[in-house]
Amino acid sequence: MRNTIGASFLTTSFLLLNSSLAYAELVKQWDTSTTSFNGSSTYVSLDSDLDLVSSLTKGSIYSAFKATGTTGTLFSVSNANEASSEYALVIDGDGTLRIHARENGAFINNLKTTKAFNDNREHKTVVLTDENGTSILVDGELLAQNSSTSFLNSVDSLSSMNIGRNEDNGGGQWYFSGEISSTEIYSSILSKAEAALKTRPNNVVALFNSNLDASPDLLGWTNDSTLQGQGSLLDDNGDTVWQADGSAGKAEWEVIPDSQTNLDATNYGWSMSSTVKVLSGSYITNYYANGNKRYLVNLKIDSSGALVADVEGDAQYTLVSQQGSDQYHDYEVNYDASSQQATFWFDGEKVTSWSGSASNQNVIVFGNGSSGTSGVANYKNVRFEVTDSTQPIALSSVFVGGAEGINGMSNYRIPSIVQSQDNTLLAFSEGRPNGADPGASGLINISLKRSLDLGKTWQPVQIIEESSQYDFSDPRPLVDESTNTIFVFYTQWLDLCAQNGNCTGPDDPNYLLFKSSTDNGQTWSNTVNVSDEVKDPTWRSINAGPGHGIQLKWQSSAQGSHNGRLIFPAIVRASDSLFYVVSVFSDDNGASWDKGNLTPISGPTEADFVELNDGRILMTARNDGSAAGTRYHFLSNDGGITWQQTTHDLVVSKVDIGITRFSSTIQGDAENKILVSAPIGSPAGANRYDLGIWVSEDEGVSFNSPTQIVYGFSAYSDIITLNDGTIAVLYEATGSTHIKFINLNINAVN
Repeated sequence: MRNTIGASFLTTSFLLLNSSLAYAELVKQWDTSTTSFNGSSTYVSLDSDLDLVSSLTKGSIYSAFKATGTTGTLFSVSNANEASSEYALVIDGDGTLRIHARENGAFINNLKTTKAFNDNREHKTVVLTDENGTSILVDGELLAQNSSTSFLNSVDSLSSMNIGRNEDNGGGQWYFSGEISSTEIYSSILSKAEAALKTRPNNVVALFNSNLDASPDLLGWTNDSTLQGQGSLLDDNGDTVWQADGSAGKAEWEVIPDSQTNLDATNYGWSMSSTVKVLSGSYITNYYANGNKRYLVNLKIDSSGALVADVEGDAQYTLVSQQGSDQYHDYEVNYDASSQQATFWFDGEKVTSWSGSASNQNVIVFGNGSSGTSGVANYKNVRFEVTDSTQPIALSSVFVGGAEGINGMSNYRIPSIVQSQDNTLLAFSEGRPNGADPGASGLINISLKRSLDLGKTWQPVQIIEESSQYDFSDPRPLVDESTNTIFVFYTQWLDLCAQNGNCTGPDDPNYLLFKSSTDNGQTWSNTVNVSDEVKDPTWRSINAGPGHGIQLKWQSSAQGSHNGRLIFPAIVRASDSLFYVVSVFSDDNGASWDKGNLTPISGPTEADFVELNDGRILMTARNDGSAAGTRYHFLSNDGGITWQQTTHDLVVSKVDIGITRFSSTIQGDAENKILVSAPIGSPAGANRYDLGIWVSEDEGVSFNSPTQIVYGFSAYSDIITLNDGTIAVLYEATGSTHIKFINLNINAVN
């Protein structure tokens, strides 16, 4: 049964913090929420309002946006009679947010974030400029600041003001792609605390950042301290921090969540994070209680100087054994709605998962929570947010060419991914000495990275197979759920030979190999060569191909009762030198392997399988033949032995794609959903850009319009449904050097 989260999340009402703030005077607000900015010609002229803002020497600019491109203007004022003379808030060429002012090309203010925001997600930003300098806040965080005091009037002879473009002396430029819902100009600066609250994402219920130079009460927290407990902003080695001093009483700050917040947190999940240095004493607490349960972690420095966490309802853990008060550490508790378990993380490492403790408290709190203890701690930040089911759960880099250490390679391509029954993620790829495919000079290996936290972080590279004589290509993993054995198939080639070359033949050593693991990918068996079992002696080559394999479970007796069959598609270059696809399968948990028949036509190559509700197998394959279109689809009604071509409406770029079964009425779900990951292309199907996910609700007969999840280059990908009912995509983010991971809820696709 897959857990599907309702799509009403974005309309949920969240707790409003400190709504009585006296903001700086608003000069003008423009609502452009109904305008679609196309990145080439769409903009909104504000020339009639230019006189309202052209003389401002200081102030604040607010913008709410969703960006899908690069080098696009959110707001600008300019002297359109001179070259390169403007004050502009833009999405820069690398996707970062940038504010700049210049006269005839000479910059007088130039500030940008390090984080990119061209991800088609809702963001809010405020730019503050006065006699103290310029600051950029985005989504509740201060991300950049400098000492420049140049604001709108710093550009002489302003003549043009626009949303969605900048006007230079040569005409319009830097057209924005995406949505800009609102723009506001203020005649003075908001405080950093006000700006943080104004840009706070809708799902962030409570936040505190000491670099905002504001006490918690200015950010919506209530001081719940007693006796002589107190808090103050102070300097700690050059950083402004908030000290919760409970040495003489309780020193804590709280937010009371409303009933809707608690309901959403229970239904969708939540996280509470903080960066803290525990200085002394005990009962430093950062926790959430929803009226039924609380999730409490007590931090303390014990008599030996160790930093210890006492997880209420679970156990006590030593986090740092000596000098535990010396450093700041990152703490996070996140709650998974599907498992109803909270997980405690310390500096990115999992400590424990537990189900919380019964409590009628209703509070979000940080600080020293007891008047009977003497805990003192310095806080840099605290944040409580409800999981936004439309946003990625995790985004991470998996393989980075030239940055993977002793087992690393300069290039990585051909991603595939599976999940073991203990929830470990295993990401495979080809480790290459350069960007070229097998057949070029240089030896290629099979590389693996494992994640124990659902893709947030990845362990170092393992080399599964390498040689001083051979290339190895196209890792194809699959999992036997009955034994939790993981197999990874791959192909061996003589160096300088490949299926696309002319040196492979019936007598040449092109082999189909595999290794297996029974401990979730920690260790692997010796290499097993199954070529004699599955490679016809007349074939020039057989290739495991990209993607993952599957295990059949809905086979009827009329179809051969092949439940439990491990099966994957392999590319064959037959005796006629044309390409076909054949199934490779095992009915005895991998002890022996066999093959089916070739596809009835030539041309299909890189392929993937999904089992349909009625037991048929759907094959989707790249078209490298002479027929029109980028893909072939075939169906098998006998467990993958024979194939019949069928029609489809999937328009994707000509690459290897990913396919997975997300939900099925056979296993108790409300709907049938099959998902495909592939580049959308611009125009559609034309190139390797803009990764999307397609959904079929009729067992692969038709697919809905794609949801774009990556903007920019994206090529080969693999997609799987995780054990927790979310979606994982592993994809090529550059031509041959970077493979990334995304974990999504189905709401992000629906």
